[in-house]
Amino acid sequence: MAAVDLKSFPYKSIDARGFTITFNLLKAYYPGRLGKMYMLNAPGFFVSFWRMFSVFLDKDIQERIIFVSSEKEKESFIKEIGGEILPEENGGQSKLIAVQDVIIHSQINDPMS
Repeated sequence: MAAVDLKSFPYKSIDARGFTITFNLLKAYYPGRLGKMYMLNAPGFFVSFWRMFSVFLDKDIQERIIFVSSEKEKESFIKEIGGEILPEENGGQSKLIAVQDVIIHSQINDPMS
């Protein structure tokens, strides 16, 4: 399962060939790995692009991509992902931490040290 927030996705980043290659790689090498992909805050131009592009994808992949735009879809998304792990910006209760700010504490005892 994946959630993609497209809030800051610029128009110039659309690459139809890149999308096609990515989805074909997922299908060929990781069949069934993508349960669902939720697309959040998709700008209008991206939705239009998706409608044109998605006809080139297999039906099973098309059905796994869900655009969250209505309150009902958002409630379903929060319920499926879990509000406790979603950041507040996406309707959850968790704090969003930038990757560069994550601190990892090692719990492995190294016998060589």
